[in-house]
Amino acid sequence: MNKKWSADDIYNLRVPSCDYESLGTAFGVCRHKLLNTTTGKYKLMMIGNSWAPNHGTIVFEECGYKAKSLVQVAVSACEALYNTTDYRCNHSVEMFREKVKNEQPDYLFIFSRFINIGDPMTVSKIEDDPIYREMMFNAEQLSKSVKYKIFIMHQIPRANLTMLSEIVDQVKGNKDLVAFDKSLIVRDAEIARLRYEKLVSGCPKCELFDYKPQFFNETTGTWRFYDERNHGLTYLTQGLHLRGYLDRFAEHILSRDYIETTATVILLKMSNGKRQDLQGIRGVAIISVILFHFLPSIFPNGYIGVDE
Repeated sequence: MNKKWSADDIYNLRVPSCDYESLGTAFGVCRHKLLNTTTGKYKLMMIGNSWAPNHGTIVFEECGYKAKSLVQVAVSACEALYNTTDYRCNHSVEMFREKVKNEQPDYLFIFSRFINIGDPMTVSKIEDDPIYREMMFNAEQLSKSVKYKIFIMHQIPRANLTMLSEIVDQVKGNKDLVAFDKSLIVRDAEIARLRYEKLVSGCPKCELFDYKPQFFNETTGTWRFYDERNHGLTYLTQGLHLRGYLDRFAEHILSRDYIETTATVILLKMSNGKRQDLQGIRGVAIISVILFHFLPSIFPNGYIGVDE
């Protein structure tokens, strides 16, 4: 199963519901089709690097029925809030801002795995950090074009892709998984997380959603990107994407009982006896969109944390 998902990784980045402006690629601009024009109320938009199309199907399935439009814009290897030092990214941030300005979405989702945003800080105060300052500027510019909320994917460590293929052997061989977990991390996410958290604290429309509760093992104190109880079923592909269509292989789907919603906290109740790990992954993948899915009538105008 792990090999199959890695082999199909690039193919799975193409979202079936997307009408792409450029043929033969999962990147660039696409508009999702098959939206319900009867129930659709919101203009939704997704931007980011390859993690945007990686989440495209989940976003479409979970809130497509609430959308009157859903636009997806992705540039490979380019961060959405900082001009990544790659020739492909020279004008990517400006392009993202321009696309969002033209679309004027109600809700914007940013799915962007860190690259330069995880670089070490060269100053003592984060307020003086040039990367943070550029991120903040771009978030402020995007906020001007977004009516309600910007949901931003928080950062997880970058895995060592050469080690991912060893996961099954390590688990089946009863190896020291704590040591193996540490060997899987090629780049820590702490600096990137610090910058994003600081950004959100100063951006009223911005809100983080985080995979850490699902991928960080509190018992071992390590990030664990696989299920040791299921023979090393791996949550990342060799392309360093989340396994495509996570809900497709989950043995039990998310229990959709609503417990509590605030402007910053969305809690889900998991049914007893169900696969908590896979439910949790899918739950976090949609944590930023379930406000469209449950009890919208309890919020003024169908949204939270926003004034008229």
